[in-house]
Amino acid sequence: MIEKIISGYCVLNIHNNIIYASKGYKIYRSSDETKTWELDGIVDDFKFSNLARIRLSARLFRAEVTDLLVLKDGSRVLIGKKGIFVAQKDSKKYKKSFSIPRGTRPLNICEGADGVLYFGEYLRNIERTPIHIYHSHDGGFTWKVCYTFKENTIRHVHGIFYDKYEDKIWFATGDWDGECIIGSTSNDFNDVHYFKEGGQKYRTVILLFFKDFIIYGTDTEFEENAIYKVNRLDGTEERVQNVQGSIMSGSNDGDNIVISTTVEPSDVNTDLNSYVWFSNDGVNWKELCSFEKDFLDQKYFQYGRVRFPRNAMVGNKLYLTGHALKSIDGKTVIFKYK
Repeated sequence: MIEKIISGYCVLNIHNNIIYASKGYKIYRSSDETKTWELDGIVDDFKFSNLARIRLSARLFRAEVTDLLVLKDGSRVLIGKKGIFVAQKDSKKYKKSFSIPRGTRPLNICEGADGVLYFGEYLRNIERTPIHIYHSHDGGFTWKVCYTFKENTIRHVHGIFYDKYEDKIWFATGDWDGECIIGSTSNDFNDVHYFKEGGQKYRTVILLFFKDFIIYGTDTEFEENAIYKVNRLDGTEERVQNVQGSIMSGSNDGDNIVISTTVEPSDVNTDLNSYVWFSNDGVNWKELCSFEKDFLDQKYFQYGRVRFPRNAMVGNKLYLTGHALKSIDGKTVIFKYK
């Protein structure tokens, strides 16, 4: 059941019981479960901060903060439009450390156990030019290419993910058949292993890790989407749950898992709701809630979707934000899931 809806704040990360949320191009934090908020920092980008002040212009121009990490030294790193921004410990200014040369932004930033940060290029790339993965060894202040997919190999990178059980960095790519790869590296991309590759079954934007298995969901407009469970030992995959649309967001806490679908209409994906699915074992799934796409054209004002922050489940509460959804667009929803 929905416990609370918070207007204007989009939760990005729950770190050591402190909730970080964006309000336009300002970041706020709360240490009392959203009862009160204090300014964490301002993203130093004049153009997009102005566009982000109004929700409609933020959606139209994609002027949003989409990911935020809190590093061990207390500094914070976030993704804004066309840039990576860093705020040092106790600083209230997020300064641009890297200008995205191609595309609007990466889909996420990943931190390894050694503190190295990674992101992969995400752009339309119709020509199938080479695609880069970047790393940073100084907390996001400088970035260099650490790996390149050759021309005509993939379209773009869907995400980079840390696996604490095997101490590996994983990646996922898309989009067409033959370009969908799930792979990993154990040595800063000096060597890369392709775990799964091929068709739409391996087209994913999220990887969730457990001791004995990996959970992912497909992100395709060509086939019915589904949640898969992959056995770590022998690599066998099991299609455990069909879902209503592309999967773009997920989170896990212990054995508890949540995954959401996106309203991305196609001949196959016809549902106009974003659904939240829950499981406590990776095999048995149930719908927790759903939200309807709003009336604005998705071509200009984005697909309807539920997005989870990092560490979305705290106790019996699930934190989520709505994007292009009726009644919860640009808002944080606190949902009691057990």
